[in-house]
Amino acid sequence: MEAGSNERKVIGRVDCSGSSLSAGWVHSFSMTENYIIVPEMPFRYSLGNLIRAEPTPLYKFQWQPGGRCLHALMCKHNGKIIGG
Repeated sequence: MEAGSNERKVIGRVDCSGSSLSAGWVHSFSMTENYIIVPEMPFRYSLGNLIRAEPTPLYKFQWQPGGRCLHALMCKHNGKIIGG
């Protein structure tokens, strides 16, 4: 969003690693004047947990200790992924 505005604008997309059934969860990201850094942690949505419908706030996620932490680097001006 531009400063002083409430209008959102899509800059680009970052595809998660792995399958769409266990997509990564992103809470926040870092930003510089020219780049957006999007982290992907091994904290994933869990289809099995969703089916069980546990009544806790984090029930739909599962920590995957063997997973990797990844980072995508996106150009803020054109939305292209230039590193990761």
